[in-house]
Amino acid sequence: MPSRQYARNTRNYSGRKNRSVTVRVNDNGRAIGEDHVNAKYLDDDVEHARVLRSEGFSWHQISRMLDMPIRTVRDYCNGTRRNESVAGFKKIKRKKTHA
Repeated sequence: MPSRQYARNTRNYSGRKNRSVTVRVNDNGRAIGEDHVNAKYLDDDVEHARVLRSEGFSWHQISRMLDMPIRTVRDYCNGTRRNESVAGFKKIKRKKTHA
């Protein structure tokens, strides 16, 4: 069974080579969050990490539960990663990725 963190790579694509998708963008028009081409984790996983931290779990416990590096969990919870707000939406063409 594929890991949940990589579900993003297959959910938006069909058998076509190029696909037009709508992504969330920041003020500069760049894709943000799980729509960014280099994103490894879903927005739901990032929010889950923040909720677990607010409930009192340690960085190490959250890291093990979500299978993320400790520093990544810490940066998501502290707001140094994934902290931009959505300014709009944009249609872009993406090539099919190999999952």
